[in-house]
Amino acid sequence: MAWTPSFPGFREGIALDRPRAWRRRQSHRGFRSPVAALLVALVCLGAVTAGVWLGKSVYDALLVGRPRETGGGQAVETWSVLPPGAELWWVQVGAFLDLARARTVEASLEKLGYPVYVSSRGPSPVLHRVRAGVFATKGRATALERELKAAGFEDVYLSALPMNAHPVTIAAGDPAYLEELAGGLELLGGFLADQAGWWGTVGSWELDRAAAQAALASLAAPIRQFQSLLAAGSAPATGAEIHQQATVLAGLAVGNLSELEAYAEKGERARMRGAMVEFMRLVDAYDSFWSSE
Repeated sequence: MAWTPSFPGFREGIALDRPRAWRRRQSHRGFRSPVAALLVALVCLGAVTAGVWLGKSVYDALLVGRPRETGGGQAVETWSVLPPGAELWWVQVGAFLDLARARTVEASLEKLGYPVYVSSRGPSPVLHRVRAGVFATKGRATALERELKAAGFEDVYLSALPMNAHPVTIAAGDPAYLEELAGGLELLGGFLADQAGWWGTVGSWELDRAAAQAALASLAAPIRQFQSLLAAGSAPATGAEIHQQATVLAGLAVGNLSELEAYAEKGERARMRGAMVEFMRLVDAYDSFWSSE
């Protein structure tokens, strides 16, 4: 004898035999089976455990100087260094695939007494960006942009440079070395962010001589000390590349310092222009360091 379910929506004309079997299958819904309930519980427990482990790993990676563990459970000393968290503003006067064209614009800016730096960075094809200044605020960058346009340079625009990218993790090594390297990189980041605020306080791009003198009194010695430490120290095999990059950055920072000190001492405009050029070179290298991580 055929049996036809009477619940709403069931299509007429379809008959099912063995109504008791159908009812037994329905009774298994709602995880009443102990085996199904156990499987669901194990899956949930695994998801929670994985979430806690992942969250801890991300948290540890963002802390400066926090030891992390390898897959084998052995503690490895690593350091994560944060960028300064500032936003700088480039004033750019064209970007060219042809280096000769970039050099032509560079020469025109130099003839008018502006600082200028050509940044050539890849990947292929390499783009040559002609830059005339970098500032802490958009307002100061805009003042130079307007002046350059008034001087006849048409392809002038601003470019924001966020210095708050992800932290860089220095690979395993001697804890004392890692602490010094991390501290030095943070020192350079602070120098870069602070100096950006000096430029454009006088004229369209110039800086105040007295303010520079006061700031350099406390900054110069630690930066030179960091450079000496890198030159004398040896990096662990896993950190040789970052050690080399930090050495280059420290050298650029000292070159920038030397031009600033010469200007602060004698007040020569050529030295001030040279300080801005070296500062742009330092900012570009610092940005490349964080971007490559």
